[in-house]
Amino acid sequence: MNYPPKIFLISNMYPTSTMPGFGVFVKNVEVGLCKYGVIIKYRALIRGKGRSLLQKFRKYGLFYLTILFYFFRRYDVIYLHYPNMALPILFFLFKIKKKKLVVNLHGEDLFYSGKWGSKLGHITEKFLSRYAIKIVVPSVFFQKELLRRHVCTLEKIFVSPSGGIDSKFFYPAPSFVEGKLCLGYVGRIDKDKGWREYVEVLHLFKGKIDFKGIMIGYGQQERELDALLEEYGLKDKVNVISGVSQSDLCYYYNQFDLLLFTTQLPESLGLVGLEAMACGVPVVGTNIGGITSYLIDHYNGYLCALHSIQDIFNAVLEYTKLSVEAKRMMRQNCLKTARGYYSDKVLCDLAQMFCHL
Repeated sequence: MNYPPKIFLISNMYPTSTMPGFGVFVKNVEVGLCKYGVIIKYRALIRGKGRSLLQKFRKYGLFYLTILFYFFRRYDVIYLHYPNMALPILFFLFKIKKKKLVVNLHGEDLFYSGKWGSKLGHITEKFLSRYAIKIVVPSVFFQKELLRRHVCTLEKIFVSPSGGIDSKFFYPAPSFVEGKLCLGYVGRIDKDKGWREYVEVLHLFKGKIDFKGIMIGYGQQERELDALLEEYGLKDKVNVISGVSQSDLCYYYNQFDLLLFTTQLPESLGLVGLEAMACGVPVVGTNIGGITSYLIDHYNGYLCALHSIQDIFNAVLEYTKLSVEAKRMMRQNCLKTARGYYSDKVLCDLAQMFCHL
């Protein structure tokens, strides 16, 4: 490949000022690749989530037209994130002309449910098997899943943890001071993302221990969240904050004693868990997906059984009973873990992969 490599970036998720968390890892990877010499020559992006069916229809219509417009231009490789939703046009275009293709899987594009999701997933696997020269996955967990499904050979897989952790944005507060227990949640307010489990755990603690909650996120189930907080009498204890930029997240992480990463989905990596650890915050997470690649039980947090509110409750309770010194040690272990995922090395390695295609 020519150096520097010229890329056509395609993603149906990309952040905006009002939705800063929507596909932020795609933007982080893009910025990092440019830093290490890769040229993003063309882009076909969906910026922000459509809030109505009409908005989504318009966004995807423009998305497909942009892909069509640039597809036949001159560049070295297509870098495709979230392949599922781009397939309606790419499957057709690749039959006309093959291009070098690198696909980055992130999570829900590999684990799908329902009749429609299953059909789309099988089409995606067929597309990857036939056309992708490299498949980028965020964790060894996903690497094993691709091999188990016989989607590709080991040589085609490149493990790269979603752009890594930028140490300029995520770092611990100068000193650890114990106060009222603060339990944090960072993630989408959507089905099976763990917000409901988080609220249920807080409900169990009500009247037993003095605590406060901070929830950072937005999504389709915000009304359900508000109703549940009202029903449980938690609205005065939980501060719900919508879109927060990456540069501001560190401030909130450093208020947490624990991050409750209670997702019920097989996250590809679970970058928010690593962001919290980079701020010295232990994680209480579900024992599923990529989280298990870095969350070590009783070392940098606690692994809990899937669907078990009681297990999460017990883990938080156990943490509260630790000595100050034991808590400090767990925070130090979090920082050690996060250093292995710092973005400088992660993005440099990814850029080198593109240079050697």
